[in-house]
Amino acid sequence: MEVRVFSAAPLWGDILSALNYSIRDILRVVLPILLATLSVNLMYAADRLVLARYSVDAMNAAAMSSYIVSLLTYPFISIAAIAEIYVGQYNGAKQYDKVVLPVWQMIYFSLLAEIPLTICAIFSEYLNWLPEFYKEDGIMYQKVVMYFSEFSVLFGAVGAFFIGRGKTTMLTVAIVLSNIVNLVLDIVLIFGVDGIVKPMGVAGAALATGIASLLQLVIVCVAFVSKKNREQYGTLKYRSFDKQLFMSCIKVGAPLTVGRILEISAWYIIYVLLSHVSRDLATINGIAGTMYAIFIFFAEGLNKGVATLSANLIGRGDLDGIKRLFRIFNIFVIIFAILLILPIECYLKEILHIMMLDTESIIPLYPAIKNVMRLEIVCISVESIMFVVSGILLSGGDSKKQIQINMSCLWIGMVIPACILYFTGNLCKVEQTYMLACVWAISSTVLLYYRYKSLKWYNKLV
Repeated sequence: MEVRVFSAAPLWGDILSALNYSIRDILRVVLPILLATLSVNLMYAADRLVLARYSVDAMNAAAMSSYIVSLLTYPFISIAAIAEIYVGQYNGAKQYDKVVLPVWQMIYFSLLAEIPLTICAIFSEYLNWLPEFYKEDGIMYQKVVMYFSEFSVLFGAVGAFFIGRGKTTMLTVAIVLSNIVNLVLDIVLIFGVDGIVKPMGVAGAALATGIASLLQLVIVCVAFVSKKNREQYGTLKYRSFDKQLFMSCIKVGAPLTVGRILEISAWYIIYVLLSHVSRDLATINGIAGTMYAIFIFFAEGLNKGVATLSANLIGRGDLDGIKRLFRIFNIFVIIFAILLILPIECYLKEILHIMMLDTESIIPLYPAIKNVMRLEIVCISVESIMFVVSGILLSGGDSKKQIQINMSCLWIGMVIPACILYFTGNLCKVEQTYMLACVWAISSTVLLYYRYKSLKWYNKLV
């Protein structure tokens, strides 16, 4: 295969050239993917925001437990969702009769994942390292959500059929409806309804998320097996188990799984360290983590969006299109960063009021929250560029090297220094951990960019 070297074309010239690819088409694909990525994060964030009105300790317990849930479930979701790369390359190569094959392989994988996920739910109390004052609520939240976690894994597998082809309208419908249901159920189940439903607290928040996840899965499954998709793609016809394709998906997805485990573990360690310093630091980090969960959807959505489009372009053999795509997505990052910094600088108190995070115990923490949010925006902005680069690498199946780079920077640049600060008695502000997070994001982005420029990632998987 002939591989062309990147040229140093003028930035705006490349952007105008990319317009021929159609900005509208790019946004049509990317925006629903952003919503799909936001879905789970938004459910967790809604749980925390409503729980903040119920009890700040309940909010912190749910926030910390959601890291454990993510640690146990996202590895399976990462592998199941890898089908979208194969779907994208088959779709780009116009091999439409094979588009559904990787989806079914990851559906089978998702069903197998039910076994370890159920075991983790049963033994939740042994998989939780929270401070004693958060333990009861935290374990309850973790256990209930874990019993429903299989639905999120299956959603990742079935959703890959739509994301990989850039046909995401149905995903958007499923996500919007399920998140509305989650928010309504949060309010009803957490606080209860006089004479009808007893207040359930954190258990109610977890149950609301589980029910919403099931609704989301049902909607996309109905669309997957619709008459149109059965006739055009054989969604029920081509469901045989293909060992070679199954193992290929696992091989590409496994490094992402390891990376996800290490990344979530890193943030969980930071949260635990801060919670052991003081409840105030735990609360500040809980609020920052809630905002992070809402904002980071953009970076993760860009990752999936650029990976999907890039995989289609690899299927067509269009390297120049990928170069233009890279530049366009980085313009999106700049716009997003500007849109974030302005409201945080000018209207943070109003935002926290809207989010119901203005209780008497939180108001004195506003100055520290604002400082952390400034650092968080810098970190998320750089992370977004990093996710764009890693999405392009992933589109060619290059997952192992990027994970090695990212996780080395994460643990060396953030986790180990934070642990040293804690054990030497010098960890006294949440700002310290987010400064370290910025170091990680910047160093990882630079190294991944050099990997991108090398073109060693440019491979056809199908």
